[in-house]
Amino acid sequence: MFSNMIKKYEVDKLIRYLANESTFEERKEVELWLEQNDSNKKHFEEIRSIWDTRTENIIWDSESAWMELLNKVSVSSDEKVEYTELIYKQPSFTETMHEVLTGFISRKHFIRYASVFIVLIISYLFINYLNLFQGFSSNKITWNEKVTISGQKEIVTLADNSKVTLNSGSRLRYPERFTDSNRDVYLEGEAYFEVAHDSENNFIVHTGSISTSVLGTKFNISAFSDDKKITVSLFEGKIQITDQEYNDYSKSRNIVLSPHQQWSYNLNTKNSEITKFDNDKVIGWKDNKLVFENESLKLVFKKLSRAYGVKFTCSNKSILSQKITTKFENQSIWLVAEVIKKTTGLEYNMKKRNNNIKELFFF
Repeated sequence: MFSNMIKKYEVDKLIRYLANESTFEERKEVELWLEQNDSNKKHFEEIRSIWDTRTENIIWDSESAWMELLNKVSVSSDEKVEYTELIYKQPSFTETMHEVLTGFISRKHFIRYASVFIVLIISYLFINYLNLFQGFSSNKITWNEKVTISGQKEIVTLADNSKVTLNSGSRLRYPERFTDSNRDVYLEGEAYFEVAHDSENNFIVHTGSISTSVLGTKFNISAFSDDKKITVSLFEGKIQITDQEYNDYSKSRNIVLSPHQQWSYNLNTKNSEITKFDNDKVIGWKDNKLVFENESLKLVFKKLSRAYGVKFTCSNKSILSQKITTKFENQSIWLVAEVIKKTTGLEYNMKKRNNNIKELFFF
């Protein structure tokens, strides 16, 4: 395979062997060559000693490093070579090694710097990915939800210090913190809002296809899913209501309310109206005050069920359309039942579970 005069491609093959880059056939050739004579083994050991000492640090960035390396290689058993002599010797083992190793290390340089470049690119992309991910994380909205059962009310303070009083049987979905230009919350049921003023960021309450937008004000929204009616009552400031039917913006309409105006919207007929309202009737529930003025017994029973957490039912369905006018303020459920009995002439029974009243049954 090899003669005593080692050629460039032969040394290249030895270097690939040392670098574990040989093919299977090349490795067999090198190993057979090593078994041929001691001279071959000597040349190989010289190459390997240089390889072992100089590939520990793959940064080959100066000619002086090469001079030091090449002076370690013997052309004969005891001859030392200066780097300048390598230019003129034709051919010698050391010169051949210089040429081959230079080419090989140049390739190593290319691979090394290409690898470093790739690592830098990957690192850059990874860091930017992390920054982007952190950006997403920082902008990611964490939603909270407050749900009240029948007979329960709850006050929720939002991140902007707006205060929401949630009525019984209601649900409020709101962000842990506001990140966008709008402060959006979602309501099902009824709530009284005291919105902190922010001239740059609208506060928007979403109730189905209806959106109520404000900057800072006090208002009440009633939007129970089983009422088929939405009412928005304004106490202070100014609000804009957007009726967005079928989420089709081409059909949207805007209504602006002034203080003491109430907008009522019938979900079945799609009709709406703006009227004046009585404060106690609209937000009396906040202070355990329920005012009914010429309202059907069916609606009265529904509101009483929410407020007290006790189911009000009646066996005579026809009487549910009877209208009554009455007011309850912090009364016990016993007194409420007696007032309805005297007002309508109905009798009632109480159904209990674990000594708790679960239903008032009128007949």
